[in-house]
Amino acid sequence: MAAHIRGIPRGWDGEVYDIPLINLFFAVALIAWGSIIGSVGIVVLATLKLVPAVLRTLYEYVVLLKDLQPWWWLFWFCGLALVLAACPLVYGLVVCYGFASGPRCAIEALTSASIVSGFLEVVRILREFDMGSNIFILHYEKSCVPRVRERPIRQAMSRMFVNRPEDSLQEVWDVFFQECTRTARRAVANQWLLAASLDALDPAVIIGVPALCTFDTLYRSALEAPGERCICWPSSTCEEKSRPRNSIADTFWPKLMACKDEIGKHLPLADDELLYLRVKLCAGGGEVDALGSTAKAVLAKERPRSQDLHGICAEFTRLSLELSRLGEMQRRFPNMVAAVTGGGTHRGDVPAPEVLGFARDVGLESMEFQEFALAMALSQEDGSELSAGMTTPGGTQAAPGGTQGQPGDVDLPGFVSSTPRDP
Repeated sequence: MAAHIRGIPRGWDGEVYDIPLINLFFAVALIAWGSIIGSVGIVVLATLKLVPAVLRTLYEYVVLLKDLQPWWWLFWFCGLALVLAACPLVYGLVVCYGFASGPRCAIEALTSASIVSGFLEVVRILREFDMGSNIFILHYEKSCVPRVRERPIRQAMSRMFVNRPEDSLQEVWDVFFQECTRTARRAVANQWLLAASLDALDPAVIIGVPALCTFDTLYRSALEAPGERCICWPSSTCEEKSRPRNSIADTFWPKLMACKDEIGKHLPLADDELLYLRVKLCAGGGEVDALGSTAKAVLAKERPRSQDLHGICAEFTRLSLELSRLGEMQRRFPNMVAAVTGGGTHRGDVPAPEVLGFARDVGLESMEFQEFALAMALSQEDGSELSAGMTTPGGTQAAPGGTQGQPGDVDLPGFVSSTPRDP
C-alpha cells in the first residue's frame, strides 16, 4: 500500500489502511478450525449434561412451587409445560453456539494480532461453557477442559486493518535529529543562519535545516558508497536489505535514493560549490535577509554550474517539504530547535521584525508555515525560486506561474494533497 501513496497528509504517522491477505487466510482457517472443534466439543458436552441440566431445571422449578399461593398453581403447571418444550430449543441453540466458535476464533486472532490466541480461543469457549454448566448443575467452578493462557489485550475493531510503523523508525528518528542538531549548531556558528530566525522557527529554517542535514548525509553516502542503495550515517550504514520495512520507509526511501543519485550526477563538487549548496539549502527558499552575513556573501557570488546546483537544491527542498508533513517531524523539530538555541549559540545580528516576516514563533502545524510550504511547492512546480516580495495565500502571493492553492495544506510536486483544491 505504501508504494501507491500519492499524497502525504499533514501530521501523518505512517498509518495506511491495508488488508493483510496472510491474516485473512489464517482467519478463514481459524473459522474452519473453531467451527469443527467447537461444534463437536459443545455437542459432546451438551449431550452429556442434557439430562442433569433438565433435572436441575425441574428441581429449581418445583422448589419455586412451595412459595406460590394456590391461585398461582394453574400458571405454574402451564409454565412447566413450557419448560419441557423449551429444552429441545435450548439444546439446539447450544449446538449453534458451538458452530459460532469459528468466527470467534478468527475475530480473536485479528483483534489481538495473535494467531496462537485465535487457535486457543475454541478451548476457552469450551472451558467457559463447561464451567458455566457445572456451576448451574453442580454448583461448583470446575471444568474438565484444560486451562489455557488468558486473552491478550485487544485492539479496536475499527483499527484492525491499519498498518503503523510504531517503534520501527525510533532509532532512525533519533539519529536523524542528532544530525539535525549538529547541522543547526554548525549553521549558526558559521553565520549561515541567524540564531534569532532559528529560535523563532522561521518557516525557511523549518525547511532548510532538515534539507541541509539530509544533503550532508547523502553527500557522505555518495562519496563512501557511490552507486549503492544505502545511507551512510556517521556510525552505521543503512542498506536496502536491512532498512526498516513500513509505510514511511517505503515512501521516503526511493526519494532519498533519487536525491543521492542527483548528487552523484554532479560529482565531484568543489569546496566553493559545497559551501554554496549548504548555504542555499539553509535559506530554505526564504528571504536572504534572514540569513547570516557569511551566507549573504556566499549567495551573492555567481557560480559556473549554478543551474546544476539549483537542481540539487530543488530536490532536497522538495524532500524537506515532504518530511515536514510527518507527525514525528512536527513533534520533534521544536524540541531540537530549543536544544540548539538553549545551548549557547550565537545570538548576534538580530534582524528587524519585518525581515523575519511571518516567523512569529510558528510551528510545523501552523497556518503560516503551511502557507509558506504551499508557495514553496508551487515554486518547485514551475522551476522558480521563492524570492523576496513573493508571498503566500493569506497575506502572501505564490511564485510566478504558480496556481492559487488552499491555505493550510500543500499539494506537493507529483503528489495529490489530502484536501482537494477548488477549480
